[in-house]
Amino acid sequence: MQDIKADISSRAELVPLLKAFYVKAQADAIIGEKFSGLNMDEHIALIANFWETVLFGTRSYQGDPFGKHIPLALAPKHFTRWVELFTATIDDFYSGPKAEEMKMRGQTIAQVFQHKLKQLNL
Repeated sequence: MQDIKADISSRAELVPLLKAFYVKAQADAIIGEKFSGLNMDEHIALIANFWETVLFGTRSYQGDPFGKHIPLALAPKHFTRWVELFTATIDDFYSGPKAEEMKMRGQTIAQVFQHKLKQLNL
């Protein structure tokens, strides 16, 4: 019998999801180094605001997510792995329209960031 998972319905549900994702990401051989030096408590709060804004239109995030990624020397393999881990973590926690939207938007953001970095020759 398959577990029936709830959909994402609030910011409160984003926090444990994001914490789990960053545990995986920090331990990952491909992208882990990109997260070294981050204050995870601050980062989780900020990124939860970002996803709350994206998924629920709350406008709780104010900032420049792309600009923060410019100095990280990201290559296509980093984006590919990020999307894989991000999608798998969402699937571990949730199922439904908002979960699907979060996965789709994560993929779109990764594609846009890659395109912009390529334009900047980075």
